[in-house]
Amino acid sequence: MKRNLLFIDDESEILENYKAFFQEHMDRDKRQSKELSSQVELIDNFFVYTSLSGEGGLSLVRKKKEEGDCIHVCFVDLKMSSGISGYEVVKSIHDIDSKIEIVVVTAHFDKVIEKIFKSTRQREKFLYLKKPFHRFEIIQLARNLSEKYFNNEIRDSFISNVSHELKTPLSSILGFYQLIEDSGSVSEDGKEFLKIIGKNARLMNSLVQDLITSVELNKNEIVLRKDNLDVNEFLKDTYLIAVPIAKEKLNINYQLSLCDKSENFIIDEARLRNCLVNLINNALKFTEVGHVKVFCKITKGEVLITVADTGIGIEKDKLDYIFEHFSRVENEHHEKPGLGLGLNIAKQIVDAHGGRIEVKSKFGEGSEFTIILPKNSG
Repeated sequence: MKRNLLFIDDESEILENYKAFFQEHMDRDKRQSKELSSQVELIDNFFVYTSLSGEGGLSLVRKKKEEGDCIHVCFVDLKMSSGISGYEVVKSIHDIDSKIEIVVVTAHFDKVIEKIFKSTRQREKFLYLKKPFHRFEIIQLARNLSEKYFNNEIRDSFISNVSHELKTPLSSILGFYQLIEDSGSVSEDGKEFLKIIGKNARLMNSLVQDLITSVELNKNEIVLRKDNLDVNEFLKDTYLIAVPIAKEKLNINYQLSLCDKSENFIIDEARLRNCLVNLINNALKFTEVGHVKVFCKITKGEVLITVADTGIGIEKDKLDYIFEHFSRVENEHHEKPGLGLGLNIAKQIVDAHGGRIEVKSKFGEGSEFTIILPKNSG
């Protein structure tokens, strides 16, 4: 297995040491393999790339990605004396190719590392290695993280294939459900059963679509198709999508408050609608009594769209993790269906528009998610 490693550090001696570690390790591996059999494949086939600057490292990451021979694991020294900071390097690598496993190398855990976690909302994508460290720590990390990279590739391929296979039969089920519902020849008991079929088929279709979208986002395959749209018209159309679900919640007041004065903003309508519907569905899912409100505010340069509810809320120690991949907020008071993808997808879509999502929540009292978008994000 070929494993591409990149080390970014502003000290040439340290970079030479990294190269020596891996060369010695592979030479020993070759000798042991020959002693066993000439047919044995190398366990650790490392290709080590180095850069004395953050700018050079980012250039190499882009080049390898364009060549289709991506970097798998990147070690970044946090404290570099010149050029862009280690924080900027890590964040830029993640923006270029979010699949790369990143190890932050530092003498101590500091606020910058926490800043990295919070800015990307993907804590599981980063590790930090504290100096001084043993050479075998580096080799073991490189081996484990490159395997994780390849396992994620296999997982995404499997999820994508299975999801697309499920799409066709689900579309047929929903199509026949609609035909039967429109026929008007169903008994009262049959209508109740049909309602259950429709509800569960829509849920399955939503889960499958989330899986497909998640894989596309992870592969950076989504291209935004932006249009200049009226904010209030967009909100009205999106609000109506969740009305059937809201009607099933008899103790919830589902409300929409439009902007005082509507303006246009530049968005990918389908993608942003998917994002907002995810937030509304989450609010309805976790709220049994009270309200779910969608409202809007326009400032000089931004559009703020908020979904507020009086649901179960989110515990404070879980707020930093709710946007992570396959992250679900769970406690002993509820068990709701879902894959933990909705908020991760929403964040990535908003990020792609140059915006951000902010959340306020109090456990037991409710949550408030706000999408903040630049009016001119084209």
